[in-house]
Amino acid sequence: MTEATILESTHEPEPALRFLVNLLIRPSRAFRALAERGTKGWLLVGLLVLVLIVTPIIVAAPITREKILENVRSIQQIEVSPAEGPRAPAGEPTPSPGVSPDVTQFVANPLFTVVIPAVTAVLGVIVGWALWAGVLHLLAIFLGGRSAFSKMFQGVVSASLPNGLRSLFQTIYIVSTHSLIENPGLSGLVPLNMDNPAQMMASRPPIGRVVLHMILSRIDIFTIWSLVLTALAVGTIARLSKRQAFLLVLGVWILVTLLILLPSLIPFLFLGGIGG
Repeated sequence: MTEATILESTHEPEPALRFLVNLLIRPSRAFRALAERGTKGWLLVGLLVLVLIVTPIIVAAPITREKILENVRSIQQIEVSPAEGPRAPAGEPTPSPGVSPDVTQFVANPLFTVVIPAVTAVLGVIVGWALWAGVLHLLAIFLGGRSAFSKMFQGVVSASLPNGLRSLFQTIYIVSTHSLIENPGLSGLVPLNMDNPAQMMASRPPIGRVVLHMILSRIDIFTIWSLVLTALAVGTIARLSKRQAFLLVLGVWILVTLLILLPSLIPFLFLGGIGG
């Protein structure tokens, strides 16, 4: 009997660090250990993901603040006519309207640039884990699998590790380039000026192009990696075939993606943002 067989035959919980390493290089073994012996490694993964998703928000806060101030300045320049604008002495250029101190103080407040976005992101991830686990748990049972919600929740949390790694790479990109990510995922294949909604609405892009852009923005190598891990987790925990697990996870992802994107499509449906 090999050492690996002896270790797997015991009922001791999988060490957290070993689970994390196996999740990266041997995910099937990691989820098998989670389902059969249990592990605290999923808590380690969950904490790591929550920390990593906050880091891009923190490093992007100064850039976001400047972009908001630039948008405020551009709006003020449009609203203030030359006749109403400040007059400069003869021979000097007319100064552009400045941003009021109240607006500057509001934009610079860390409560609105860091705290609220970070808390919202963390709560969104936790709620997302619970919803994914609940839906996958019920559907797995419907398909004849044997599933426990607690184990499914642990599997979903563990499978979200690639999402945390995506946030890590986003943080590195923002710090190194001093710019925000404008076309996430594959959305650059169908470019739209999402940073300026008013201009984009005025251009009346076809609704199909908008939908495709939004869907592609949610697809990247980390999304695919996470879906594969989730399917492995569902198949191992619920004892479904690989085909059933992958189709189940893909179907839930498509449904969740469409539900998330629906609010963003409402302005195009009701405010005339549909091209011919």
